[in-house]
Amino acid sequence: MPAIPAFRKSTVTTMTDRLPHSRPTVRTLGAVFALFVAVAGPVSAQAALFAGTGRTDAPAEAGPKPTAPEPIAAGDIPLRADADERFAQGVVQRAQGRDPSKKLGAELDALTAGIVKLAKVFDNEDLKQLAAIRLESLDNHWEFYQRELDRWRTRLDSTTSSYTEDAAELARRRGAWEATRQAMLTGGVTPALIDRVNVIIDQFTLAERALSRPLDEQLKLRRRANTVQSSIDAGRKGVDTAIAHYDRRLGMIDATPVWKAWNDTRFNAAELKGTEAGLRLETAFMEEWGAANQPRLRAYKFGALALLPLLLWLSRRSRRTATTEPSMQAAAKVLQRPISAWLLLTLIGVPFVFPDAPLVLHQTALLLALVPVLRLLPQRVFAVP
Repeated sequence: MPAIPAFRKSTVTTMTDRLPHSRPTVRTLGAVFALFVAVAGPVSAQAALFAGTGRTDAPAEAGPKPTAPEPIAAGDIPLRADADERFAQGVVQRAQGRDPSKKLGAELDALTAGIVKLAKVFDNEDLKQLAAIRLESLDNHWEFYQRELDRWRTRLDSTTSSYTEDAAELARRRGAWEATRQAMLTGGVTPALIDRVNVIIDQFTLAERALSRPLDEQLKLRRRANTVQSSIDAGRKGVDTAIAHYDRRLGMIDATPVWKAWNDTRFNAAELKGTEAGLRLETAFMEEWGAANQPRLRAYKFGALALLPLLLWLSRRSRRTATTEPSMQAAAKVLQRPISAWLLLTLIGVPFVFPDAPLVLHQTALLLALVPVLRLLPQRVFAVP
């Protein structure tokens, strides 16, 4: 083993001898650093001040001010008045037509009822006593309501955008006619044109009144949706708090052992209450999720039914074709039971195709999948030695 070289004293002496000569340099660097801090401090503070307002080096320039409506030329008043009168009448007809707020209000009522029912089942203390799988299912339930509310908002925006566009266009055109009437006060315009301008402004007033009713209903729906959103946020926050509490309890003994809790009536009553409440929630979740995902369920059923003839054809073909490859022989044995293979593929596909489905649906599908699995296993697995 080679010897470890000794640390030479001369090196230490040389380095020590050089330290006194470096002191002026250290003082100089310290002075430069202090000067840099003194100069950079105000600059950094100013940059932070600008950063708080979205600026980096200088105040942002003010945006262009909105321009005032320009009066309509006297020669354009007749044609412009006819076009705007037709527009105002069309707004009145659309406003008096079928109001989509009624259907949207009924959908929001149904969504609100489910959310209120879910929020009343467990309080924050009860959530801390639920098992992890129940908390996960409850979190999926709240996420389902969040998706439903987002879809409802999308439908509200798409069906009510025409009303807001009409309101904005009425305001824009009315501003031009108001500016025209103000310009006519100076004189030089025939009374017929003045009367025409007044008639158009009155038409716009009637259209705005007719449009105010559906717009008011839509604004009420949006305020109600904000309340529903607050309930969803509170529910999801409660579940997150319970999950965090559950994570902190991992490894801690916080329950009576099974062999002692069997005769504990308080333990059995609490477990029974939690189980019953969980089953009610899962049943309600299944009904709501199924009603909201009918198109997806129909498409999955159609795809599963289309898969069955394919497996039957492959089974018939595998029986006619002999092969010596082990992998092909294993596949041929599976295809000898096409119904079991079809049932297995259909059931194990549920968690992958419907990841947002209730956990009870996933568990039921995987539990039923054991039946075709047992049918497809080789006979030697069940042979008694």
